[in-house]
Amino acid sequence: MRVPVRRPLPPGIDGKLGLPGIDGKLGLPGIDGRLGLPGIDGRLGLPGFDGAIALGGLRSPVLVSSRPG
Repeated sequence: MRVPVRRPLPPGIDGKLGLPGIDGKLGLPGIDGRLGLPGIDGRLGLPGFDGAIALGGLRSPVLVSSRPG
């Protein structure tokens, strides 16, 4: 019986890795929102799509949603 092989996904597809931010320090969110959009300087990001992990917004500190991720 063949065991399915999970190929690594390109950055951003699963939200675990992202495309380079404005200055390349953070990435855009994946489909599941595990990473956030880059902030104005690319150092902090807005919440991901599903809010499971919310990096600091434009002026806010780092936020983590209480929802189980």
